[in-house]
Amino acid sequence: MTFEDFQAAVELLRTVDYPIEVTAEQAWPHFRGWRVNYERVAYALAYAIDAPPSMWSGPRRFASEPVMPHRPKNRTSKDVKPDDPQMIAQRKTR
Repeated sequence: MTFEDFQAAVELLRTVDYPIEVTAEQAWPHFRGWRVNYERVAYALAYAIDAPPSMWSGPRRFASEPVMPHRPKNRTSKDVKPDDPQMIAQRKTR
């Protein structure tokens, strides 16, 4: 995974208001340090089970285009009150 891919993933998290504590530049060395522990195994597992192609998850047996993560629409129950914290947060992101 390149720094550019990592930075794109951080921006994706930012678009859904995920709390970001440090910059991508500050987080990158730590991410790389941890990812080296599991990347090879994760890639091998995804390859072995023919997992759907996704961003940042390694090569597949057959040629395919990676699929960007898709955040499903929030389907809220009609029983939820307007002052519910999740409803307030959802209004802020619009």
